[in-house]
Amino acid sequence: MLLRLVVFLGASLLFCVELMVGKVAMPRFGGSPAVWTTSLFFFQLALLGGYAWAQRLAAAPAEVQRRRHLGLLGLAAVSVCVQAVLWPAPLVPPPAASGGSLVREMALLLLTSVGLPFLALSATAPLVQVWAARGGDTAPWRLYALSNAGALAALLAYPLVIEPRLGLRAQGWAWAGLFLVDAAALGWLAWQKAASPPPPRDGVPVPGPGSWNVLAWMALAALGTVLLGATTNVLCQDVSAGPLLWALPLGVYLVSFILPFEYPRWDRPAVALVLFVLGIALGVPMVEDTGFGLWPIIAAHVALQLGGSLFVHGELYRRRPVPEQLGGYYLALSAGGALGSLAVSIGGPLLLDDHWEFLAAVGAVAVLGLLRLARRPDELRSPRFAAQLTLALTLLLAALLLGGAWSARRQKSQAQLRNFFGVLRVVEQDKGAAGHRLELVHGNIIHGLQLKAPGREVEATTYYGRDSGLGEAIAQLRGRAGRPLDALVLGLGVGTSAVHFGEGDAVTFYEIDPNVLRLARGTGGWFDFLARSKARTMLREGDARAVLERDLAAGMAPKDLVVVDVFSGDALPVHLFTREALALYARALKPDGVLALHLSNRHLDLDRVAFPLVGELQLPAVMVRSPAKDWGFTAWWMIASRDAVLLEKLSKRAERDGWTLSRGTDLPRPWTDDHSSLVDVWR
Repeated sequence: MLLRLVVFLGASLLFCVELMVGKVAMPRFGGSPAVWTTSLFFFQLALLGGYAWAQRLAAAPAEVQRRRHLGLLGLAAVSVCVQAVLWPAPLVPPPAASGGSLVREMALLLLTSVGLPFLALSATAPLVQVWAARGGDTAPWRLYALSNAGALAALLAYPLVIEPRLGLRAQGWAWAGLFLVDAAALGWLAWQKAASPPPPRDGVPVPGPGSWNVLAWMALAALGTVLLGATTNVLCQDVSAGPLLWALPLGVYLVSFILPFEYPRWDRPAVALVLFVLGIALGVPMVEDTGFGLWPIIAAHVALQLGGSLFVHGELYRRRPVPEQLGGYYLALSAGGALGSLAVSIGGPLLLDDHWEFLAAVGAVAVLGLLRLARRPDELRSPRFAAQLTLALTLLLAALLLGGAWSARRQKSQAQLRNFFGVLRVVEQDKGAAGHRLELVHGNIIHGLQLKAPGREVEATTYYGRDSGLGEAIAQLRGRAGRPLDALVLGLGVGTSAVHFGEGDAVTFYEIDPNVLRLARGTGGWFDFLARSKARTMLREGDARAVLERDLAAGMAPKDLVVVDVFSGDALPVHLFTREALALYARALKPDGVLALHLSNRHLDLDRVAFPLVGELQLPAVMVRSPAKDWGFTAWWMIASRDAVLLEKLSKRAERDGWTLSRGTDLPRPWTDDHSSLVDVWR
């Protein structure tokens, strides 16, 4: 019983700490979905290290096993205790200055905060299975399913129970305490079970798994993690990256392991392939159509990933070795998993201009499915060959349709750029002279639009129209000031907001994505809002919050206006919408300055975040929804200022022109750097 509890608790702690440390890392490295996929690569490497450690120990004499594993557990426990003394909380290091490679700095953060504990925990499941096999258990791989069940419990509990109720520091202390308990229990098991001799095999040597089997294990495991990472990237590009949506693809991944390993009688390749085809069919219309809600998007991605992963991991189960080879089996699985994560987190941004690894994974599953249908149709339990043929043709057609939709989207793009912060596309639309325009698209969200008809190049478009909340606030501010404005804009897009500033005005833009900076500066000749602006514009590269902190420390003069428009796709970098972030924006304002927060979002009620925060700063605020008009989109802007006259004029204009004017109600607990949860604001 203790053996099973140790496996379950160890896996729960392992996956809780993945989500927790990923959340710690997110605000320090720009808040993009790539922060999580890069973290996954680190965790896959650490898992590989843990499995390699377990494999090496399993072949060692009992006394060596005891000494070495107890030593590792002791070092991990000491590292947690040292963090408890030197850091704000275990696993939560103090912020550090950055300036080098994001991937390298992330690796350093993850290694120092969780490296040793993660290594010790990741060795738990394979070591315990070896000890169980030596004790006579003929199906020790079922402990692997128990391990996955513990991980799945953590993935459900963290975003739905732990994150909404506990801040990061409280989470760190709770996790550290449970880890020390689990490490003590695992140490006792190591002392007791490592002494068990291998079961006799009547003198018959155990054959090796063979190179082809090892390669097949690695390839299938890699395909599973490519599906995991690529699905996470595609899903999170339009919704805030965070534990809630990280846990969903990771939970699907674990379920696809649990079912074939724990319930092999449920292993149905045909059912998995049908689910996979359904996910593709749901996903094809979403490649370019932005009108789908959150739940249809989630349903399509879950169906596709679950079907593909069930098929792939079912193949892994059917190729499982004898119990004596489990160490090498799990080592091959973790090595393949690390390679798959490497392809998504490092290879994709460096080598590809879109999330083509997602399409490649879909194609690989389709090819494997077709081969299985052709070679072993008996296992599909299909009553008729016609049904098998229909499934094969449907699978092929679905994969081709998805590939065709992605290719068509690529052909419509004038350019595609990809880096750590995501995929940008420049799309030309032509609907006659009045409608000829260029769009900057991030994911499926338009981040900038410039009309190219003569005389309309500096027309305010998208969320920045003249009669939007932002446009009207700037007009009121200019009328009050009677002098040039000094403004700060967090988030650049293609520089559309520059059209609101004129001769003598000074505007500083903060932007983290170097590709966005290049496009806004005129690279490719597509966008020239900044070049046409009569205001003095300055561009600052880096995370808006970190750069602003440095500028304030260097004595930056307070501003008339601070605009916060920091979406990545439709995703919100949470660390730019916390109590500490808004206090920083308030410091950058003059006493009667204006803070404008862009809150338009398809999936999140961001006014429920913003109103408590401006309330704490004692900044009166109104939120204005301006309807779509011409090339202006429906836009939600919160305008906050201590200038009561300006807010009153804005309110009267809203009432006169039929804008929707709202004030926050039913407010959640304010977001802070220590505590935030998307559960509070999901629609």
